[in-house]
Amino acid sequence: MIKNNLKIAWRNLRRNSSTSIINITGLALGIAICLLISLYVADEFSFDRFNTNADRIVRVVFRGTVQGER
Repeated sequence: MIKNNLKIAWRNLRRNSSTSIINITGLALGIAICLLISLYVADEFSFDRFNTNADRIVRVVFRGTVQGER
């Protein structure tokens, strides 16, 4: 049954080659972009995790004016 399905898929790929190329390229691009985004997010979440008190690390930001300047 799998052999028959593969044969039909191959015939359809050859018959509609331009559409198949567009679909396969889009699928490959989508998977690649998804992997890149996943790697970026994992990298961003990995900062400061080596510290034993990583859950207590905070970032202090000062926003205000000092003598009329920002």
